[in-house]
Amino acid sequence: MGANTRNPQRTPVRPERADDRPEPDTIRSLLLCGMAAGPAQLLFSLAQVSWGGPGAAAPPANPFVSSGGSWTQALAVLVCGALAVGGAVGLARALRGRASQRSTSVSVAVYGACVLLSGVWTVDPMAAPSPGATEAAFPALKEPARVALGWAAPIALTRGVLGGSGWLRSTGRGGAVLYSWSCALVPVVCGVVAVSAPAAATAAAWLAALVLWTWLPVFFAGVLWEPSETRPALPGPGPVRRPAVPSPRRPLP
Repeated sequence: MGANTRNPQRTPVRPERADDRPEPDTIRSLLLCGMAAGPAQLLFSLAQVSWGGPGAAAPPANPFVSSGGSWTQALAVLVCGALAVGGAVGLARALRGRASQRSTSVSVAVYGACVLLSGVWTVDPMAAPSPGATEAAFPALKEPARVALGWAAPIALTRGVLGGSGWLRSTGRGGAVLYSWSCALVPVVCGVVAVSAPAAATAAAWLAALVLWTWLPVFFAGVLWEPSETRPALPGPGPVRRPAVPSPRRPLP
């Protein structure tokens, strides 16, 4: 009976992974939500002037969070926060294993959570529909929470801009890196101006909001339509290795 010369251990063929395929529609949809988060919040913040009634003759002091007391404004802010959180989930899936992925996605998610919480704190569902009832519901907690969220939202988004700059640097896009650094510098300067000159706090907050809300669609578009040559090569199936056949021992002389 002849020896079996075939490989006794047959290496299975590695199936195609989901990571080897193009981005699924779910990731693409989440990135589109992130692109829409900034422009949507800008439109809703400007609309607060008309929604606030005759007494709201000026834009809100802090455009990052809701400052009204109607359910319409709360719903708009909740939608904007949900778009930002969805975009953060898309970033975590699209930039998996890439430079600064965790800091960018987590920072954008924290920003979206701050916006969502500000929408929750806008109105009190248990308050009566009389004037002043909503503000009197939580007199010692509502306004400090709104102020804290108003500062936490731009800080988190600025941290996301810095993390996004690290990812852009890893892809070799120098112009986009300079743009992100400038977008991160403007909110820092605006924060210093808001603290040192309270009279200019509203203008500084709106300038920081415009810069950060413009960065969101630009960055998400760069991730969504990233050139294929800058994407890292995913690990493919390695060469088939055959088991080593031990050589016969020679008899000792």
